Amino acid sequence: MRGLAWLWVTAALLATAWMGAAGTQVGTWPEGYHLLGHLVLCGGAAFLAGRSRDTVLGVVVGVGLGAAIEIVQLPNGQSWIEASYDLGVDVVAALLGALMADRGERSGHLASAVLHPLLIAPVGLAAAVYVVARDAWEAIGWTLVAAACLGPAVGLWVVGTTGGWWSDADVSRRAERGPLFAAGVVCAVGFLLVAHRAPAPVPHLALVAAGCAALGALLTRLGLKVSGHVAIPAALGLLVAPSRIAVPLLAAALLLSWARVAARRHRPVEIVAAWLVAAAGAIP
Repeated sequence: MRGLAWLWVTAALLATAWMGAAGTQVGTWPEGYHLLGHLVLCGGAAFLAGRSRDTVLGVVVGVGLGAAIEIVQLPNGQSWIEASYDLGVDVVAALLGALMADRGERSGHLASAVLHPLLIAPVGLAAAVYVVARDAWEAIGWTLVAAACLGPAVGLWVVGTTGGWWSDADVSRRAERGPLFAAGVVCAVGFLLVAHRAPAPVPHLALVAAGCAALGALLTRLGLKVSGHVAIPAALGLLVAPSRIAVPLLAAALLLSWARVAARRHRPVEIVAAWLVAAAGAIP
């Protein structure tokens, strides 16, 4: 299967190079075909490479193919913003392909690690600001401000993980999550206070973050271990819909909905609760 995977990768790169040589410009394909192409190429490569039960290799091959395609397209007018969007789609496609090759617990943990909230939250926040502001530096700047405000909660998680305070890095036991959620709510409210006079959509994003954190803490207190892995990309995706940026965010949330159950970190009802928290916070 690995030989077939490399043949697939080679054919995809040759086809991309040929299209560029034939004069095809970036952005001329309808969006549906564009997304389907990335899904088939990167997901297919990951599936073929992961058939040997090496899902990590599958993801590396799928994402590597996506990155190589973006490099090949650079002479055809590919911008770094468009390339970043494409790579986000490629990551989700590669994970989907690898998980289709091996749908076990190990694959669920892999998807959870690659699409961890510490990675997807800042990327999604920057994308949400960019959708409205159309200024990449403004999006990056406010993402850094949010990171500074939420830093103490992240620091508590890091210290607790390295110090053995939690059962594992996912803080899987519901009883352990109280202090972490409390810190998250306080930090989210701090971000809300800092951002209340910021340009749109930053105040709304801060309000959603604070509301979702508070609701998640309440549900956890009531007995549901709400999945932050799912709630964060779901809320961000719903916020930016119907923008095309919603596609990789919502796709990641759907993929994680399966992965968190496969990894035995959440029950299906807790995944549903995560989507309800996201919808309650993001939908006006």
